[in-house]
Amino acid sequence: MPTSPAESALGWRTVSATSPPQRPRIVDVAFWLLLLGAALLLGTGLVVATVGFDQLRAVAPETFTDDQLRSYLMFRRATGLLYALAGAGLAFLTGRIRGGQVTYRRATVALGLVTVAVVAVLTVIVGTGVAPLIALLPVLVGVVLLTRPTAAGWFTDDVTEDTEVRAEQ
Repeated sequence: MPTSPAESALGWRTVSATSPPQRPRIVDVAFWLLLLGAALLLGTGLVVATVGFDQLRAVAPETFTDDQLRSYLMFRRATGLLYALAGAGLAFLTGRIRGGQVTYRRATVALGLVTVAVVAVLTVIVGTGVAPLIALLPVLVGVVLLTRPTAAGWFTDDVTEDTEVRAEQ
């Protein structure tokens, strides 16, 4: 209940004894880092996937045949699309963690760690450059922050209207 007309006009809410606890700052920082990493991964994946044959032919050694380059280009494009899908999935799950459900925190941590491992290996194998590795840094830091006791303690197993109130905070 607002205690003054100014609070009522501004839409501020006071915290009562039955209100859920405020979201810890570490959860907000993890959210923004994961979102940044997901966006960078999505953008990097799209850039990797759009490399053309002529661009690749210009930098490839003459010993590679056109068929070999086309095969490599198909593999490189598939890798770029995998990066983009991983970024989109991570962005979706990251958006859901603000509701406070432990299920989404666990899924975000799991997908974040799998994404870091797979993208790091594919970047080395395919040779997509350093940009995907840079995109992994905020993802890794965000995942670590979500596993801290302060952040982990805020999440709850309850799937009730309480989580909708938490998401609005």
